[in-house]
Amino acid sequence: MSRLRPTTGRAAAAYPEVPVRYHRPFLRCVAGLFLMGESVLTISLTYFPEGRGDDVDGGDWYLNLAFLVMLGSVYLYLASSLVLTRTHLVINNPLRRVAIPLAQIERAEEGSNLRIVTAYRSFLAAGVEAANVQIASGRYGTQQDLAELINHAAADARSAAAEPEEPARYRFAWPDALFLVFAVIHLVNAAVLLVNDGPLPL
Repeated sequence: MSRLRPTTGRAAAAYPEVPVRYHRPFLRCVAGLFLMGESVLTISLTYFPEGRGDDVDGGDWYLNLAFLVMLGSVYLYLASSLVLTRTHLVINNPLRRVAIPLAQIERAEEGSNLRIVTAYRSFLAAGVEAANVQIASGRYGTQQDLAELINHAAADARSAAAEPEEPARYRFAWPDALFLVFAVIHLVNAAVLLVNDGPLPL
C-alpha cells in the first residue's frame, strides 16, 4: 500500500504523463504564518514601542538575527521539494537546486533523507525525510514509494539514453518572496536598534 499523499499518489500513478511533486504545503504554510507573525512583532517593538520596561533596547539587536536564523532555516527546510519529470529529477533544497537527468541516476537510497546517487556524486533531497523515526528498523515511510518510482524511471531513461549530458550540479536558488521580506525586515530592524541604540519611534 502506498504511503504517498493522495495528490502525489495520483501523480505517481499517472507518471510519466504527469510530473510527480513531493512537497509539504501545510507545514510550509504554518512556518510562513510564524514568519509573518514574528515580523509584525519585531516591527511593533522597533518602531512602535509602548514605553514600558519590556521594550527592546540597543543591546537587543542580535535577537532579530537569531529569529532570522531560527525561523528562517525552519521555513526554508519545510519549503524544500522534489519533482520528477519525464527527463529530470529536480531537487529544491534550501538555497540550492539541482536538476539531475534521469539517465545519470544510478539509484535512489532511503535514509534519514532521500539520497540520489549518480556516477560522480550523490545528492541529498532535504524535502524527503523519513516519514517516521524508524530508521533503525529500516522503514522509511514515503521514501520507499518515491525511491522505487525514481529507480524505475532512471532505469528506463538509461536504456533509452542517446548522448551523455553534462553532469548535474547544485546551483544557488533564491528563496521565495516571503522569506526575502522576512530577512530584509529583520536585518533592517537589527541595524536600526544597533545604530539608534534602541527603538526608532515613528
